[in-house]
Amino acid sequence: MLKLNFLNVGHGDCCILEFPGKVAMVDINRNKNPDDETVKELIRASNPENARDIRREFETGAIDKKTALEKANYTIPVQDPLKYLEKNNIKSIFRFISTHPHMDHLHGLGELDKNTKISNFWALKNKFGANKSLEKPNRADDWSTYRKYRDHTTESDKEDDQSNTVIRP
Repeated sequence: MLKLNFLNVGHGDCCILEFPGKVAMVDINRNKNPDDETVKELIRASNPENARDIRREFETGAIDKKTALEKANYTIPVQDPLKYLEKNNIKSIFRFISTHPHMDHLHGLGELDKNTKISNFWALKNKFGANKSLEKPNRADDWSTYRKYRDHTTESDKEDDQSNTVIRP
């Protein structure tokens, strides 16, 4: 039976698909601390009557992120994808799918690669380079792991002119 797991990773995405005998993963984000824009989005999305007041308090520094989210009634705990895999005794990923190379979809990829066997890596063809957010020391491993898979090509990949590439490490 197929089991779909949509993890709450704050900003970004992570979906774990459990097939009989195989596991696929779409994106990863292990960032436990939402950025300011994410907090504002969550305040707005929670739609409390006082969302405007909460946002103003947050933007002026009168309240911190945690308090702003609590006041907005957003209390859904953030899940760590690697802890989910460990808890469910998942030691290999048959297919990792990267929707696009932004850190809210890649944070933790380096550690996933070190601790889990990834059999197939799918990524959209792109020429994204590192931007300032990717150059931070705590993100360098994730970016270099992404590039390791994205930039690895075989003869069959070169002949394929589709918008997706299948990269096999």
